[in-house]
Amino acid sequence: MKTYIYFIFYVIICGACSKKNSEQLVLNFNLLGEAKVSEVIQEYSVIPLETTNDNLIVDVTVVKLTKNKIFILEPFSPSKSLHAFNIDGKYLGKVGGLGRASNEYIMPHYFVLDKKRNKIILMDIGTSKILTYDMTTFEFIKSYKVPFYSDCFEILDDDHLIWYVSSGLQNKGKFSKHIQITDMECNPVASFVDRIPNMGGLYNVSSFFAHDENKTYFHHPFMAEYYDCMLSENAFKQSTFSLNFAEHPFAMKKFISQHSDNIIERLQSAAYVDWCDIFMNSSRKLCYFGAGKEIYWGIYENNKGRYVNRHNLEDDLGIGRLSRPKGIYNDYFVSAIYMENVEELPENSILKPYVDSTHFGGNPLIILYK
Repeated sequence: MKTYIYFIFYVIICGACSKKNSEQLVLNFNLLGEAKVSEVIQEYSVIPLETTNDNLIVDVTVVKLTKNKIFILEPFSPSKSLHAFNIDGKYLGKVGGLGRASNEYIMPHYFVLDKKRNKIILMDIGTSKILTYDMTTFEFIKSYKVPFYSDCFEILDDDHLIWYVSSGLQNKGKFSKHIQITDMECNPVASFVDRIPNMGGLYNVSSFFAHDENKTYFHHPFMAEYYDCMLSENAFKQSTFSLNFAEHPFAMKKFISQHSDNIIERLQSAAYVDWCDIFMNSSRKLCYFGAGKEIYWGIYENNKGRYVNRHNLEDDLGIGRLSRPKGIYNDYFVSAIYMENVEELPENSILKPYVDSTHFGGNPLIILYK
């Protein structure tokens, strides 16, 4: 199982969980014994990605779409590339490349699309810089030094980026505050939150943002609370909503304070939620989380939530293993499917019309669904 929690140095736990406000929105999920993939994937389309000699994608990590392009980053593969395809899946080439030239990166980690300025903004944690490229031509524009260390950022609005920073020797003074907001050229705009409520001292653990194309939310991978990100420190004083999985709790203050050593291993062995991602469109929230050695899918819609062990998700659409969503585009969830995860393609498979034998061992298919 691949965890989405990466340590920068080590985990310092001195947890402090505040009492929940009675008015806080809690999304409750009930555990199902089994469910069908068709309950997750509805109103779908499939885009088979072309495979060429220089674009074999080993590990799809970040996928973002525009009206006519698909961008895919694979930061953990040997090539560490940002690939571009057209909306039909034809390969267009790489954006930038590995190296130490001004237009190259060393350790690309994440990217966002600045649609207002038609730019790709790529974060290189190897140099603590962001590099900008033209979204149409892929030509390099300029790089900007990030004035603090962070491996987690997202678009806040048309003119700002929001960053989560951990404590440590790299981040001092105002940059030691956990939430940093900059303009699109990394000039500091705001700096706040010494300690996020309910997160306590989970300082040196990477955190994540959820983005639904209209709002950006902050959350910690193994905390239940989600915060609506705004240009205001008040946004982080009370979470917007929290998650509650009936039989798989998030670790509370007492557990964390008593198990500060090897916290990830402790969470897994005790079957607590040890990481959780959420993806939101206008009508549904999809949760994808790990508890112990198992992975679960959750759906929240019409004010009701349900979740199921991935092994108990019946593949009635013939797609093989349904992987973690990679993002949102035009109200559709975005996932990638590798054909080798499908042992035998049944006649009723929704993938049948889109693939041929070249996709086995080749690039994945991108699936958009509501």
